[in-house]
Amino acid sequence: MPIPDYKLPYTIITSSGLDASQDKLVLEPILASSQRRYENPALFNLKAAWKSVIDAGLLADLADSLCFVAYASENAFPAHEKGLLVQHYGNGAHADKHFAKVLSIVEDNGNLFVTRKKLFPDFHFNHGDYKQVIEDEPYYYGSRVEDNARHCVMCKNWTLSDFAETFSPWIYFILEHKSHDDFLPGKFLDLAPFNLIVSPAGKTHPFDLEWQKTKPVPYQYILVRGLINTFHRIQPVSMPKVGTSLQYKELIKGIFSYFSLEYDENHIEKIWDSENFAHILELPCLSWEAATNHAMRLEINDVSSLLALVDCCASLDVQPAHLYDYIISLQKNIVSMQTQLKNMAKFVDNLKKRR
Repeated sequence: MPIPDYKLPYTIITSSGLDASQDKLVLEPILASSQRRYENPALFNLKAAWKSVIDAGLLADLADSLCFVAYASENAFPAHEKGLLVQHYGNGAHADKHFAKVLSIVEDNGNLFVTRKKLFPDFHFNHGDYKQVIEDEPYYYGSRVEDNARHCVMCKNWTLSDFAETFSPWIYFILEHKSHDDFLPGKFLDLAPFNLIVSPAGKTHPFDLEWQKTKPVPYQYILVRGLINTFHRIQPVSMPKVGTSLQYKELIKGIFSYFSLEYDENHIEKIWDSENFAHILELPCLSWEAATNHAMRLEINDVSSLLALVDCCASLDVQPAHLYDYIISLQKNIVSMQTQLKNMAKFVDNLKKRR
């Protein structure tokens, strides 16, 4: 089952992957990472919808495309390697194809493993203190901290305290591993809420720590980088409790306060500017002000939620630009639906004529 579709799939789920028990394989995080970045964002939280689809057993039924393999004889080669459940392709935020890699989840003797390989194995990235690490790992069953945060903000009237609490396994992991002078080992450079699994027993497992540094990293940088990236990934969000800010900077400040962490913005800004390694990867290197000058988008499911957004715009600190983007996006969706309805009408007319 190719997702989003057969044209250029990010993720391929085999028949074995579809049949795998939910108490062994969690597909939601992979599906949430399969949305194309160049497509217009949906007015609702598409990533959050996958859990309901999977829980209802409708993943195969709601697939927008399927791939069938037909053989001319019984001796044909297999469609995929034995035990393959899922394959996921991607290169993160990089436009450079040389960073592209493929992740496979494979079952062997009842155990699941994650294998990773570069699609351009001759390309090696090493830049001073930074390096790229692609390695195989055991498959850790559980929920990512990011997914728990997304589920939180999909509940109406969510509060900053509710939201902050979802990050507790990740933040406590960081605090437990930092040194007395507030540094983390460089291998944790890529430790973010979407790179930490929490098992049903409450045990935490870091995974896919692709970017690493040979020198220690200030723990505050790991925190703010992880939070900002997570804010980008989990939106749009449901309407929070009145008075809850959606501004990145206010959310970061509130989460620091919830865990009694010192928040000195001038100090954090200096750390951000000195540790930000995006330019090394040829990615936009945003200043602290530019990185935090955002507000999480609100979900719009119907006209009433759009009106509520307008009414609560001031109290929620939503900038007019975000509201304008929503209205434009809504107009595009309406035009798209009108086009689809016209095409369906033509199709029905053609069927009638054939009869």
